[in-house]
Amino acid sequence: MRQFFQTNDPEVARAREQIFNLLRERARRWILRGKEVKGVNDGRGLTAEQYARKYLNALDRIAAIIANTYAEKGDAFTVADDEGLGMIRDALLDVDDTLIERNKNKRLSR
Repeated sequence: MRQFFQTNDPEVARAREQIFNLLRERARRWILRGKEVKGVNDGRGLTAEQYARKYLNALDRIAAIIANTYAEKGDAFTVADDEGLGMIRDALLDVDDTLIERNKNKRLSR
């Protein structure tokens, strides 16, 4: 994931920009609908762009956590799966503390 965000490949840069634009527009729509977005319209003054960047940074952090768990590294893991799950939860809550609550009743496809 980190390579995806730090590469100079023009095709990857275009994809990265599209993802960023999508997240920025989603944050703007939430704001226009009056939905509270952590850091944006709760008095902290983040812009939609800053929120989108925070979201992308959280994805990068989550990928780094997963990369160090047993599921990815096998016996060479450095983060226990349950510890990693807690770290992922914290990363998600740091972006938007309503994210987990909003999705708790959604079905999981396998």
